[in-house]
Amino acid sequence: MTVTENILNSTVRICGDSGTGTGFFFNIQLENNKEVQLILTNKHVVNGNKKLSFYFHEAVNSNQKLEPTNQSFSITVDDCKNIWVPHPNVDVDLGAISFVPIRNHAKEKLGKEIYNRTFDNTLIKNDDELELEADVADEILMIGYPIGLWDNCNNFPIIRKGIAATYPALDFQDKSIGVIDIACFPGSSGSPIIIYKHGAYYDKADNSTKIGGKIILLGLLFAGPYHTSEGTIKIKEIPTNNIALAENKQFVHLGYYVKSIVILILSVLIIEKILKDLLFLLLLI
Repeated sequence: MTVTENILNSTVRICGDSGTGTGFFFNIQLENNKEVQLILTNKHVVNGNKKLSFYFHEAVNSNQKLEPTNQSFSITVDDCKNIWVPHPNVDVDLGAISFVPIRNHAKEKLGKEIYNRTFDNTLIKNDDELELEADVADEILMIGYPIGLWDNCNNFPIIRKGIAATYPALDFQDKSIGVIDIACFPGSSGSPIIIYKHGAYYDKADNSTKIGGKIILLGLLFAGPYHTSEGTIKIKEIPTNNIALAENKQFVHLGYYVKSIVILILSVLIIEKILKDLLFLLLLI
């Protein structure tokens, strides 16, 4: 598969009582070829829902290798508390769902294998690395389910294209967030945002033109600015559904994302939790 074809298998549609959001698969690489398998999304996608339904691609085991089929299925989780790890900072709209219990449920209870492609910590750059490898106005891709839209026949998300609207190596407004120039709508909450360089691209690290491809995980969408009919500018988390409000608001085609370096901070907390709590050993494979 091409890089972009793999990206189509990197997200999961999450439906709750209050609407639709996006999650994406993320592995924390550990020693001895072990890993912690997660689904990352926003807190506001998970919080307040009594049930959450996840829509997966079905896989078939071919020559000891999982291959995708043209089938899909959903799994509904009645209570996510035991598999949900929110970021401890209340101002960071990020959390992780343990994927292994869901995968095991699909295999043991439904007799189905899940096909997915994952991001991991090797795609995350710190600010020093971003200063060398990323730039403002770099082309970005956002993968998700805007206004709940998706290819329900093939269970594929919608890919949108935009640019980095602020310098990725700097924290916007002195917070661990950045801004992208892209249209953001309800359902895009939790969408992964990547810089995708392919073909011939300029590499400012050594002032040369490279041939090939590069992916950098910038972070995940959580909010966007809008202005009211009175001209007031406000920042609001990207909602999970379309609700008619008395206040006349218009999104201005900008999105705010949680910087991926925050994912690494959450990963450290999850690993510490695994070491302290034997129940979380189920996360290790």
